[in-house]
Amino acid sequence: MNLNINESFAQTTTTVSKKCGKCGKSVSINSKIGDICPHCGVRWGYENSTTTSTTVVRPKYENYIDIYSPYTSSAKTSTTKNTNNTTPPKPNPFASYSKQMTEQWLLQRFKQYAKKRVYCSTDPILSIGGCTTYDDFEFKFDSEYLIVKYNYNNEYVTVVYIPLYDFSYAYGKDYGSDFSISTTSNTMYEVNKKDNSKRAINYISIGFKNDAETDLIDNIEFALKNLKKYYKKPTTSYLPEFISQSEINKPSLSETQSWILSKLNSYQKNLSIGSYDGSSSNSYSNFTFSFSGYNMIINFKETSSLRAYGNDNTWTHYYTVTVPICECSFYRPSNNRGVGAMTYGGGNFGFSSSRKSITKTEQGRSTEYASSFDISIDFDRENDLFNRLQKAFNTLKTYCPTQVRPKEAF
Repeated sequence: MNLNINESFAQTTTTVSKKCGKCGKSVSINSKIGDICPHCGVRWGYENSTTTSTTVVRPKYENYIDIYSPYTSSAKTSTTKNTNNTTPPKPNPFASYSKQMTEQWLLQRFKQYAKKRVYCSTDPILSIGGCTTYDDFEFKFDSEYLIVKYNYNNEYVTVVYIPLYDFSYAYGKDYGSDFSISTTSNTMYEVNKKDNSKRAINYISIGFKNDAETDLIDNIEFALKNLKKYYKKPTTSYLPEFISQSEINKPSLSETQSWILSKLNSYQKNLSIGSYDGSSSNSYSNFTFSFSGYNMIINFKETSSLRAYGNDNTWTHYYTVTVPICECSFYRPSNNRGVGAMTYGGGNFGFSSSRKSITKTEQGRSTEYASSFDISIDFDRENDLFNRLQKAFNTLKTYCPTQVRPKEAF
């Protein structure tokens, strides 16, 4: 402790007489304030005290040193530390881990705790919104990257390349289920495997069980920081190919088609739609599904009835719908379909084509072209059936031949 000996302050000391202040009789030299007088029986009080002044040295408060501080070399150092209220950084528990040990620890956690991520947004003005799913996360270390692969909205695969030399931080505790990894700049690459487009980003959010272990996110950040010393800045634009386990175990084309047909033919539902006043109605039935190459063929019967002027009129039509799987996306229709969509109403599994390549042909009549068509499936019959069907149709698209379009001037 450093003291300033030039500073002095007055402090009082007490000298006590050895006689009772009540009766005046002598008491033991060992008696002290608060004892009982053996002569008169009263408690020996403070009235016996006399005071004198002495001088003692007291340190200045600004020179006070926290005895619990690890820094005691000087009063100045300790004062600065206490004022800023900082704590020493926590040592990295992975500092002694090798590259292989650190990667194994991370891959084990990534594989064990990754889960589906669902992001929903709403337009506060239009009161509309939607949800996007990120699923089937897989992880791999290769070259200078941590590679993350996932399925975007059951539509296509996305692969993100994270250069570990530029890792900045990981977070997740304050953001619900969103566990994210960030780099200091836009050095990550996000590759859309649907069209092989690539863009630079600086963070990725991953569906994750953030609270599966104590301080899990903090420890992942420590582990990634430890890996930085083993990784260098990539010197080429080459991105290693990531063949995921799901691709290795992917069902064949015929297996996928057979699975889809078994669900559609088993769980398809008939529909009946009528007007509010009961004057007209349409029913749709006798659905059958099959594949011809990469096209799905849907056959069904439409029965229309109209009551007017006391007469009931009925018409029956038979249709064949051709859905080009390679050119379509698959979605869950909303309750209110837009004008111009080719739908018999009330469907809960939709096919959509931006090029209006879906065809509807009535027997003996002309063909119509449409941008969408819906079917109705009893999704309550099996767990998560909608998402599984959507994923199966997207798996079919991975077998579609690559189309090479001729170059045109415009």
